[in-house]
Amino acid sequence: ATRRETAVRRAGIRRASVASWAAPAGVMLVAAVSPFERPLPVAIGGFTVTTLELAVMVALTAGAVGWLLGRLGAGRVGRPPAWAQWRAPIMLPIAAVLAVVLAAALAAPEFRGNALRFWGRLVAAAGLFLLTLNAVTTRHLAHRLIATLLAAGSIVGALAVLELAQVAWVMDWLRAFRPGFHVVGGQVRATSTLFYPTIASMYLEVVFALGLCWLVAAGQSATRRMVWPFTALVLVGAGIAATFTRA
Repeated sequence: ATRRETAVRRAGIRRASVASWAAPAGVMLVAAVSPFERPLPVAIGGFTVTTLELAVMVALTAGAVGWLLGRLGAGRVGRPPAWAQWRAPIMLPIAAVLAVVLAAALAAPEFRGNALRFWGRLVAAAGLFLLTLNAVTTRHLAHRLIATLLAAGSIVGALAVLELAQVAWVMDWLRAFRPGFHVVGGQVRATSTLFYPTIASMYLEVVFALGLCWLVAAGQSATRRMVWPFTALVLVGAGIAATFTRA
């Protein structure tokens, strides 16, 4: 009986361990993939799926499995199972927006499929918000998430600067993410791996704000460790300027 109880407790601990990293890993995956969205050669349910949509599905699945394993593991080791945290001040506005968009999509006289697809992406975004709310629960995990976003953002920013300089191989490679380039008054507006210059700027601005908060919070005690985040912020800032977006 003692051996059986020990085995049960070990199984519970293993499940709890999986639950502790499954959801954060899913969030990190989406953060790393988010600015590099490309359509996949296969369709699911008649819809074209992109790399970002696939990453979100994997993240949400990992989060759900991790939460379930966490509940089972908590029960095995004698702890009360934890419920997913969903209460946040923004949840009611999110639910209202989703309801309005769904009603509009169902009532659309044309392009109803695309409208429902857009509603589905908003639902996935709400799910990702809930996943992040439950996964990023410590300062250490928050710093890891910001580091992932900064790494991806620095690549996007560097490519934007090279695109602005019209480096040939960069211009050719970026066609994999969108069909063409944006030129206004003879001036190239960098888009990098995103679809439109303003979208690229908005993404980089969010990354810049998060990275700047991290840099300020670290203070002078971690000056040496902040060299690469500072360098990443410079690249992100340069990318924002390269988009020539008024915002």
